[in-house]
Amino acid sequence: MAGQGLQNTNNVKTESFSKGLTKDPDNILHPESSWTHARNAVNNSKRGEVGVIGNEPSNLNCINAPYTITGFVHLFADYWVVFSTDNTNSEVGLFEETKCEYRTIVNDPCLNFSTSNLISGQSKENFDCTWQIYWDDGNNPSRTFNIGDPEEWNSMFTLDKYVSNNYYQDNKLWPGVNWKETCTVVNDCKECTQINEVDCEDIRLARYIEYPCIKLSESKNPGLLLNGSYQVAMAYTINQQRVSDYFIAAPIQPLFKHEDFSSSLDIHITDLDADFDQFELIVISTVNNQKTSFRIGYYSTETSRINIDRITKELVSVSDLELYTKNKVYDKSKSMFRLDDTLIRTCPTTKFDFNYQPIANNIQTEWVMAEYSEDYYKEHGNTVGYLRDEQYAFFIQWVYDTGDVSRSYHIPGRISKSSDLVTISGSDAPGELSNLTWSAYDTSTSSSASGVTEDGKVRWAIGNLLKDILMIKLKYGVIYVVSR
Repeated sequence: MAGQGLQNTNNVKTESFSKGLTKDPDNILHPESSWTHARNAVNNSKRGEVGVIGNEPSNLNCINAPYTITGFVHLFADYWVVFSTDNTNSEVGLFEETKCEYRTIVNDPCLNFSTSNLISGQSKENFDCTWQIYWDDGNNPSRTFNIGDPEEWNSMFTLDKYVSNNYYQDNKLWPGVNWKETCTVVNDCKECTQINEVDCEDIRLARYIEYPCIKLSESKNPGLLLNGSYQVAMAYTINQQRVSDYFIAAPIQPLFKHEDFSSSLDIHITDLDADFDQFELIVISTVNNQKTSFRIGYYSTETSRINIDRITKELVSVSDLELYTKNKVYDKSKSMFRLDDTLIRTCPTTKFDFNYQPIANNIQTEWVMAEYSEDYYKEHGNTVGYLRDEQYAFFIQWVYDTGDVSRSYHIPGRISKSSDLVTISGSDAPGELSNLTWSAYDTSTSSSASGVTEDGKVRWAIGNLLKDILMIKLKYGVIYVVSR
């Protein structure tokens, strides 16, 4: 009875590989779990089970890229974007796996791919069913472009229509790619034609941005704006998503009328970047010592003049933190990865942090006196001057072609003269920081001037500013610099 129910396992064969490959015994004496031959064998099954024997999947030469493949990006289903180069020529192509078909999207040396810098990237579907690809190689700027609508690929660009190097029999280039243009003016009409060269500067992820010029003035038309001071800020947008920092107009425009709620504001904008479709407009107002910032709306970059006649409480407010924060622009990074719906860039690189201060110290500054009418500010002029015998800090700052700015570098006054350093005594001596001439008297120079200012006012006088820099060494070894 003890043996009932026991299973005979003498004839059970397993697919494990515990004994491995053995060719020494005769086939009759060959033990279980060992093999005399195991060509193309792998230690997992085709279902992914580990610990069993299986055959390695075979490979099929599906397509040949024109150069050495340095990276790829998966789009969807069996569509892939392939990057290849021979270190001189570079190509981006479309690979359809099930059909073993390859199409050239872009072939241009300006892509500057390298077999020493492998490419990583990601893709996403846009709201209009087109596909956007992003890639990085740690050597070139981060780049992106649109490769079009997959529903149109087979109908527009089939292999039998492909001729060579991006051109097609119907003279159409791959849609979505930023191609260069050649333009001619015929009868005051500008006609542009795409040429067979990709614009590598126009496919940068950190796009080049035209810095706009914004000018404010009081409108002659009536409105409902309160008496106060007004500024304007704008930022470029894509699908109403801000893609640049805010550009803030420097002059503050005062508005005042005895009948409050009766003014309006004219905004003149030039040098807008036509590569963007829209921009966001912010009005900053200071009324009764209360500062507010409201988003007025989104406007086409073809708009050059906007009139603001009222600000309602229904408008969306914008915080100072959002308005004045300057974001760093990273031109390139080492690689790109996807984390859920977020694109992650690793090892981003900013611009070179140069020290311009030694050169800024050599900038020569002058003051200018111009004639304005006595009712200039009554008529809401916005050009302001500076008070005498006051200290003002001036600086120079560089604006990059990507819209971000450099550090600020102080511009000092003129170099001191021997007459500025004469010691004085008596009642004229300030007795505080120094008893030198420059600290008690106005040592700026003055001479007559001619011509007009930028806004057409007559210039009367011009001269140099006061002495450059006084350095005072205080306790604890700290050196303070006082500009005069």
